[in-house]
Amino acid sequence: MPTIYEYQPTAWVSITGEDTSSYLQSQFSNELQKTGPNPVVYGLWLTRKGKTCADSFVFRRAENEFIVFSYFCPAAIIIGKMEENIISEEVEVKDLSSTVTAISWWGDKAKSFLNYMGLNEPLNGSFIENMGKYLIRGRRSSSVNYDYIVPTDQVELLKSQVNAFSTIVKVCRASINELHWERLQSRIPAIPTDIGPKDLPQEGELENDALSFEKGCFLGQEVMARLHSIGQIQRKIFPVYSEDPLPSTLPCNLFNQGNVIGQLRSAVSDGKLWIGHALLKDRSKDYFSGFSLKPSDEPRIYIDNNRK
Repeated sequence: MPTIYEYQPTAWVSITGEDTSSYLQSQFSNELQKTGPNPVVYGLWLTRKGKTCADSFVFRRAENEFIVFSYFCPAAIIIGKMEENIISEEVEVKDLSSTVTAISWWGDKAKSFLNYMGLNEPLNGSFIENMGKYLIRGRRSSSVNYDYIVPTDQVELLKSQVNAFSTIVKVCRASINELHWERLQSRIPAIPTDIGPKDLPQEGELENDALSFEKGCFLGQEVMARLHSIGQIQRKIFPVYSEDPLPSTLPCNLFNQGNVIGQLRSAVSDGKLWIGHALLKDRSKDYFSGFSLKPSDEPRIYIDNNRK
């Protein structure tokens, strides 16, 4: 059955002005000059040292008209990152986050909800727009998943459509806990929780989805190119699990043989066990014994090699 999650995007930002296209291309980690109808690109906002400030989708509505959309990163962070390097460029940035609401859905029969709503399926890397409503393929799950963003004045209509669909097809309405369970099962890092301002994209295995190594210069590009050439990082995200109680505070240190070897960044429980993402020193072959939350504790946290 499809799983549906209702939410408020943390960022829905309009960027316009005659220099917008060239300026965003110089700031964003992925290629924004893609051909084809209604391109949408996932990528990152990096520091000059290549650290991860935020992530987002970028919709190109016209040559110099873009929308930036994020699940978890606040609009203020993204806007601050975009504006800090504007010198003389003609670029106008507006926070429109309060004007939209959204749903994500995934799982078995996910496409049946598209059909019920009379929506065409968006291609990878493209969005569908109709009267202020936007549909894309999302990053919630390793299975096919979608995001539908609509104006806030249509939220009641959207809820009624979900309710009507649920009388025809059994629907799971996801909690925030279930949303993150699906994300963690799918090995999708959340920005900035799993990978943040002190971390490199490669540590979250984001280089294939969020970076372009063919485009021209962008903020952090020199560091990205060097790492791409060398191919070595000191840490990376590992999927972990435990049947012990979930730690009360995150992030928290993890220990292996009495030594701090990284941090548990995010985790959720289903009542029987918890799963999470840990940013660890990249020595996975040494971690078969597991991890502990204190130097003297027995290891009760383990790498999950069966995760998707």
